[in-house]
Amino acid sequence: MSKPDSVKRMIDSRRLYRLESDLYGHPPFEPITKQLSIDTLRRLGRFIWKQERSKQNPPVIKFGKGVVHSGEYYSWCDGDTIELAPTQRDKLTLIHELVHALGYENHDERFVRRYRQLLKKYAPVDAELIEEKFQELTEE
Repeated sequence: MSKPDSVKRMIDSRRLYRLESDLYGHPPFEPITKQLSIDTLRRLGRFIWKQERSKQNPPVIKFGKGVVHSGEYYSWCDGDTIELAPTQRDKLTLIHELVHALGYENHDERFVRRYRQLLKKYAPVDAELIEEKFQELTEE
C-alpha cells in the first residue's frame, strides 16, 4: 500500500531538512552556510535567477523573522518573495528558496535534483562532496 501524498511530502521535507541541518557546522560546507549580508544574497539571487530564468522577474529577497514551525523560525518562499529567517541568511538557504521560486513546490525528487544541480553550479563547495551528501538523502 502506498503512502498518501501528504505523508510522502512530509517525509521528503523532513529528510531534506535533516540533510541541510547536517551541513551546518561542517567545515567543507562553511562557504555556503555562513551568514551573509542582504546585499550579498540579493546579488547572488539575481545572478542565479538571470542564469536560470531570465525572462521572469526575480523574487524579492528580504530579511525577516520567517515562519514558525515547531517553535523554530524558518525561511520561506511564495514564488514572488523569499524571506530569510535570522539563522538562515546563507547561500544554502537562498538556493533552496530559489528552487521553490523556480516552480518546484514540494521537496520531492524533482526538487532535490534541481537543488543539487544549482548547488553544484553556484556554491563554492566541491561538487563531489555535494553529490555524496545528496546520495545519503536518496539512499534512505
